[in-house]
Amino acid sequence: MAALRTNSRRRVRKVHPDVLRAIHQDLLTGASAPDVVEALSQRQLRGELPDHAIPSARTVSNIAREMRTDDSGEWTMNDAEPATVNLVLRILQAVVQSTEGRIASLTKRQARLLPVIHAAVEGRFTLYQTYLWARFYIAWVRTEQDARDVALAFATMTGGKWPITELSDGPRGLWPALTLPAVERVLNAAEGWLLPEMLEVQS
Repeated sequence: MAALRTNSRRRVRKVHPDVLRAIHQDLLTGASAPDVVEALSQRQLRGELPDHAIPSARTVSNIAREMRTDDSGEWTMNDAEPATVNLVLRILQAVVQSTEGRIASLTKRQARLLPVIHAAVEGRFTLYQTYLWARFYIAWVRTEQDARDVALAFATMTGGKWPITELSDGPRGLWPALTLPAVERVLNAAEGWLLPEMLEVQS
C-alpha cells in the first residue's frame, strides 16, 4: 500500500501507515514528540514496525498539532448532563488508568461525543476504546474523504477483530462488501488513524 501523505502545507513527507498509527497511538496517550520518536526507534529495533525511516521530532510535532484541533475547553462537572454524567466519568477513569495519568481530563467536545459513540456501538467497545474513537472523530483532518462514519460502521460489525489491521496490501482481502471501490477508498484514507485497539469488538 502506498504510504500516507500527511496533511500539512509545510510538510510533504510521506509516513508509512504502520508508523503513522504508532505515532497516533503514542500521541493519544500524552507522549511528547521526542518521546514518540524514541519509542518508534525502539519498536523498529524489536521488529514491531516495518523497516522504514522514522520521521523527525519536528514531523511528529506537526502531526501532533494537526491532531490538537479541539479548542472546546476542558470538561467539568458544571458542563455535565444528568443523563450521561456517569458514563462520562467512567470513561474519564478509564482514560486516566489506560494512559497512566498522562491524560487526566476530557474536553467538552469529547464529552458530547462519548455518549453518542457508546450508544452507536451498543456496548461492543471498552470505555477507553470509546474515548479513542472520540479522539479520532475530533482529530480527523483529511479533506479528500471523511472516513469516520464508514470506519465506525465497519468496525462494529460482528465477528471479532476487524481484519484491516492484519493486512499489508490494503483492504481487498476483507469481506466482499469492503471491496467496493468507494468503501475501499474510505478505509485506505482512514487506515493511518485506526489503532489496533480501536478495532477489537466485545462479543
